[in-house]
Amino acid sequence: MIGRLATSTRSARFAAAGVVFPFTTGLFLVHAAVAQEPGETAAPAAPATEPCLSADLGSLLAECSAPSTVGPERANLLFGCASAHAAAGRDAAADALFARIAEESSASSDPAERRVAVLSVIRRFDALVRLSRAGVTSCTTDLIDAANAIVDGGFPSAGDAGILATDDERAELTRFLATVPVVHCQQLLLEVVHTVEDLRWEEGAAMLLRIHDELPVRYPGYRCLDARRHDMMDGVLYKAANYLENAGRLLEATAVRERLPLEHPESPFVPDAEYEVGQAYVQMALFERAAEAFEASARDYVGGPLADLRAPEALLYAIDIRIGLGQDTRATADADFLDQNLGSSRKYQRLAAVAYFKVGDLYTNARDWDEVIRHYEEYLDKYGRKGGKEFEIRATMLAAEAHWNLVDCTWDEDERRSRQTRCRTHEDAAFHLAARAIRLVHLPEYSADLAEGETDDLSPPEILALRRERTWNELLAQFDIEVEGPTAQFERVIRVTKVAEALGQARFYLGEQAYDQFLDLSLREFRPGDYEPDDAAIDACRSAMDATVPTSRAACQTLEAYKVWTEQEFVPWTQAKYDAIDDARAIYQSIAYLDVPAWEIAAAQRVGDMYARFRLDLQDAPVPWSRQQDDFAVARARYAHQRDVESELLKQKAVEAYGYCDATARREQWYSEHSEACRSALEKLAPDDYPPLLEARPQPGLSRIHYAVPDIDLDSITEFDEYGAPVLPVDPVPGHCAIDDLGRYRFLLAPPPAPEHSQPGW
Repeated sequence: MIGRLATSTRSARFAAAGVVFPFTTGLFLVHAAVAQEPGETAAPAAPATEPCLSADLGSLLAECSAPSTVGPERANLLFGCASAHAAAGRDAAADALFARIAEESSASSDPAERRVAVLSVIRRFDALVRLSRAGVTSCTTDLIDAANAIVDGGFPSAGDAGILATDDERAELTRFLATVPVVHCQQLLLEVVHTVEDLRWEEGAAMLLRIHDELPVRYPGYRCLDARRHDMMDGVLYKAANYLENAGRLLEATAVRERLPLEHPESPFVPDAEYEVGQAYVQMALFERAAEAFEASARDYVGGPLADLRAPEALLYAIDIRIGLGQDTRATADADFLDQNLGSSRKYQRLAAVAYFKVGDLYTNARDWDEVIRHYEEYLDKYGRKGGKEFEIRATMLAAEAHWNLVDCTWDEDERRSRQTRCRTHEDAAFHLAARAIRLVHLPEYSADLAEGETDDLSPPEILALRRERTWNELLAQFDIEVEGPTAQFERVIRVTKVAEALGQARFYLGEQAYDQFLDLSLREFRPGDYEPDDAAIDACRSAMDATVPTSRAACQTLEAYKVWTEQEFVPWTQAKYDAIDDARAIYQSIAYLDVPAWEIAAAQRVGDMYARFRLDLQDAPVPWSRQQDDFAVARARYAHQRDVESELLKQKAVEAYGYCDATARREQWYSEHSEACRSALEKLAPDDYPPLLEARPQPGLSRIHYAVPDIDLDSITEFDEYGAPVLPVDPVPGHCAIDDLGRYRFLLAPPPAPEHSQPGW
């Protein structure tokens, strides 16, 4: 139980810092101890102007009472004298006399004498309050002692109203008795202040809990009020929980906070308490209870002055937790609640959009691609630009990715047509959404030519760094991401990085569209009967043959038909293939300036695939033939040489692209099915330079945590000739870093003997 009020000089000091007791109003102004933050200290005490009991009590008694007077007569004489001192402003003298009357007469059985004692106690409080207000800090101790005497001795009490003479006196007693628990509460709050100043958090919390739990029991019906007559008990309980948390007693603090909505449901502290309960349960990994607390907090905040600060934040936490628990219905309900209650203004629409956007993670994690498409299309219809360009781009590409994952171009014969239709439908949707995402942002476009601000004296690595910096600065400028706090800039970069990932994915999909066009370029099969060379060409063929080799007209007709096929089919096909590679490569290379390793690696793999596939197509192209093979020995030899030359060049380009892919994956610590495919291709195309790895290899799916522009080692790159062309080192080694004409990394092998190069169409 609560004991006597402690009397200390510290209490006096705190009282002087702002604790005053206007007894005549029946209410003390309660010190703001409960509202103080940890670490705050009270204002310095005002200097005392005089000791509280500076008057000479003996002289006062001699002046105010004859030596022979006793009982009611003495009490009345002293009371009149003390009242006169009080009326004249001599509160120290009045205090001394009123104290002596109470001491001598409170135990009297005479009603008249006891009445004077009751009134003296009341009048003494008046005098002490006036002295305390005047800055006599030592009077606070006397005031506390007087309150203790009332609490311990039970004098005066409500029963003493019967001995008072008038209604005014009885009303005054009632008001006075109402102040006693206030003094009691005040003193405990003062003790809490100096306790937490010494960082004794647990002790301060225990004192606050005693105020909250025991004072109402000791004084039935009493509530600790502040100067505005507001109940402080909810603040007392809330601050006790904070002090327990400061003491490291998180579980106990959480238990106290959970009492607040039950015992003080109308308290303005309830939403904060529930929010902090949610945070505590997150720390304790009790996620279900954390989500419930966050949801309760949000419901209590809605409609309040802090609705725009904590309600959406609490719901976003709850949604994240519900998503992690796989509770899609609850997550969606939370998002809908935020939209319905806070989505009317533009500011809150963004918060509601973020909440609704997050729900899509449930379907993505479950790989339910149809639901992913439905959800993000619904998001785009519902919010679109209102939710911010950042989330519009990401939602667009998440829907595109879902379409991409539904592309299945393998089929059984029985359902060939239906599957093929679905495949093309999803592919077209992914391409359409990727193009839409790219149109939502305006980024610099680069080519092999120098861009604005680039000069001839810049090296390719410097151009690469400059273009990446310019691209990222443009991204940051175009996205109005509102973030506050000490990590605001870091969070902005992280969020813009996610946009860059989405844009890199969009460009990759458009590259895939160009890649498909490359694959669709098929070479028409050579059939001699399909072509009719003119007679003059056939006669020239026969005359050009070695006279010692009998050449039939049919043989020359086949050879000339092959030349016609080459001019009409093969040359246009090879040129179209090279053009398609250039078109796709330009799109894939544009990903490099976004600095998104996942898609940059995938793009490099695709570039390598195009060169490798083109090489295989060349090797599989038809060669001149005849029933008399000897007639074509020279022609076949020339064709084989030219084919091998071109094939080796394509192989080298493929190895460079795959090498770039593999080296980037290693440098960025980003491993995927694309990096795995690059390494496998290198081991087949260049086994001497890329032998199978014997060490443990990371499995696809591992990735680095953060993104940053890779450092460029200017000492390890190749040199350049006077025209700016890259020159291989004298002794190139596998994996040596060179820079191409766009400032891109590429990793070269020791080149094979240079074959004689000629354009296709021999």
